Amino acid sequence: MYLDFYQLQKAPFHITPDPEFLFLSPSHKAALGSIIYGIEERQGFVAITGEVGLGKTTILRSYLERIDQSRLKTIYIFNANISFRSLLKTIFREFGLEFEADDLFEMVNRLHQVLIEEYKQGRNVALIIDEAQNMPIETLENLRMLSNLETATEKLVQIVLIGQPEFEHRLNLNELRQLKQRLVIRSTIAALTAAESLAYVEHRLAKVALAEAPIFTKGALKLIIDKANGTPRTLNILCTNALIAGFGYRQKPIKAGTVKEALTDFEGKKSAPRLRRGFVWSTAAIVCVGIFWISPYRSAILSRIDRDGYLYIAINKMYGVSSKAAAYQAKPHKESVQQQKNLLETSHSENHAKYPNDLREEKHNEQQDKNINTPKDIPQNNSQPEKEQHNSNMSQESHTVSNAKKAEQPLIRILNKGDYISRLAVEIYGAANDDILESIKKHNPQIKDINKVDAGEKVLFPYIPPRNNG
Repeated sequence: MYLDFYQLQKAPFHITPDPEFLFLSPSHKAALGSIIYGIEERQGFVAITGEVGLGKTTILRSYLERIDQSRLKTIYIFNANISFRSLLKTIFREFGLEFEADDLFEMVNRLHQVLIEEYKQGRNVALIIDEAQNMPIETLENLRMLSNLETATEKLVQIVLIGQPEFEHRLNLNELRQLKQRLVIRSTIAALTAAESLAYVEHRLAKVALAEAPIFTKGALKLIIDKANGTPRTLNILCTNALIAGFGYRQKPIKAGTVKEALTDFEGKKSAPRLRRGFVWSTAAIVCVGIFWISPYRSAILSRIDRDGYLYIAINKMYGVSSKAAAYQAKPHKESVQQQKNLLETSHSENHAKYPNDLREEKHNEQQDKNINTPKDIPQNNSQPEKEQHNSNMSQESHTVSNAKKAEQPLIRILNKGDYISRLAVEIYGAANDDILESIKKHNPQIKDINKVDAGEKVLFPYIPPRNNG
């Protein structure tokens, strides 16, 4: 969905453990080293603990992918909540053996024979128990019996216990004191620091990014990192939600406001997303325009303001065209500005556009977080003196060109069923040549095929100088 938009080869923030994206903080390196040393040096017991989502399973899987499977037999126990007898039967099945005896002593002796044979063949055996905090105390205590299976110098089976901090508490129980003494290697994975969290996000993006352009702003990343509190899994979830929200807004890079909405959704709080708020304001604008259109005073108002295109500017602003774009369009004399200001001040809503006394003086550094960018081909400067400009505007009034074909400002149209871009271009510009259609496509990047646009699509028709319309 968002991969093409942000130029990514694959999703960078899957929550499933993926060794391809392995990120090693200092504590992750220590844990990985403990696993490697404990298994390859036949140390018997290894214990790795850490909070939920810190990457314990990812580290383990990254190790298992790099080893020579012909020299190490791994038995992975996903469900630790089993009896010791069931554990032994699972181990036998992994070796392709059927052993029906129920006597634990006989079962352990048979397993000892199997392990001796593996050792003679030069193979090691690793029993990996995930979520070890869920294993019954009786089963944990009986694991000591497996640690006794050894040669004169080496252990025949290496047991790796991976669990949450609760596993540390269980090891402190009096019943498990003998097991605790046999834990040769222990390591704890810590939460990421803020700097490590930033490096983690950048590391995963670098693995799949096809372009060097940043995907998140610094403010957006700070919000994500603060909320994740050093947990890689939470970082993955928040970044994925932010990418989806950013794609929905067609936003590059993703900004702090979009991340705030994603965080609100993550926390399960109700919010009024910008798309929903935009829909409400657009609906209100349409209602206001409709009321104006059926007003008995419409003709009188149009006759006062139509020559400078102010009504179209006001409507366009309701639909999201920036006030900067409006400023580019109209540079009338002060009396005309004051007339329009008086007219617009009769509106019920402040959001229907409040124009300054001189639109030419509006600053060019205003907020650019809107979905429709200012068309680049709108003239930005007018060096005519005010008196000369006034005369130019007055001379233009003598022409009888229709407002639709005059097109002296960008227009927003919501397509109805049966509407075509080329037909609307003829209506607005008087022509629909290749240059006009290309300019329309450039200012509407959401349109893939200009000849196939669905009903309900919002299209920006940019300002195009008359000389280009032929």
